[in-house]
Amino acid sequence: MAAAIAVEVREWITRVRLNDPTLKELSFTTKWQSISDKDVVELAEALKENTVIQLLDLAGLSIKDAGVTALTNALKVNKKIDWLDLSRNLFGTAGAIALADLIKTTSTLCILHLHTSNFDDEAIVALAGALKVNTSLTSLSLSLTEIELVGGSALADALKVN
Repeated sequence: MAAAIAVEVREWITRVRLNDPTLKELSFTTKWQSISDKDVVELAEALKENTVIQLLDLAGLSIKDAGVTALTNALKVNKKIDWLDLSRNLFGTAGAIALADLIKTTSTLCILHLHTSNFDDEAIVALAGALKVNTSLTSLSLSLTEIELVGGSALADALKVN
């Protein structure tokens, strides 16, 4: 079963790499419960050159910090994806800081779902700081994410500015 899933993941990555014109939305969420770190990095590399995909849904795939970092680096290059869902994954502070870096510099990303994330105050403060300078993000979902007082206060301050 795992081998069959790996083959299917590779087929999707190939479609991304080839700029399949029918692939405007890529959602692995309904297909698998996890994706290997290696496959996340390969997907990220393929996304750097992709000019078709607009929606990327990778929720609930057990993606860790290194995978999110690879994805954010790819999205700094990719100017097409405007909707990203990384909810219910395994990344923490390092991944959130990488996302904050992306949020600071992107003018493409409009919708970001991070609900049910395991973030500490440092992660939330980094995201809040990024929101202060971003002008393109119109929706950020952090529902079902436990936010402490320091992180909540940072978010509130960011929303006053943006």
